[in-house]
Amino acid sequence: FGKPGNPLDVAGSKVGITFNQNRRVINTSKPHQIMEHLKASSVPAEKQDIFMDLLFQKYFEEGVDLSKTPALLGLVESVDGLNRSEIEAMLESNEHSESVMAKDEKYKRGGVSGVPFFFIGGYKFSGAQPPEVFEEIINEMLDES
Repeated sequence: FGKPGNPLDVAGSKVGITFNQNRRVINTSKPHQIMEHLKASSVPAEKQDIFMDLLFQKYFEEGVDLSKTPALLGLVESVDGLNRSEIEAMLESNEHSESVMAKDEKYKRGGVSGVPFFFIGGYKFSGAQPPEVFEEIINEMLDES
């Protein structure tokens, strides 16, 4: 990322996202554990979406290191209805770490090596794609049927 014409940067600019070029690749296990916990705890989908949007904004646009528990707990506090002490205890216990690791392994075995990653019919592809790529794949699938 960060090179002129990079598809992700181009796609982001079309929807008002400016990717932070100084962000670094991080271990996302903890954010995934929090999302697993929110789903398992029956937190309303709207609250999960708000938190997920905040994760994306903080990482991709601001370059926040979301592998750090204090940064994550600060985000949890900023979403009304999420319980910081509950999330903190969950992270300390690693309650959802095995589930997150199992999903990671499952997707790696399926060929997923990054995000975004798409499965459409028998087609698999990675990275930000222009709409024409989806249109071409869908048309090929229609032609085959």
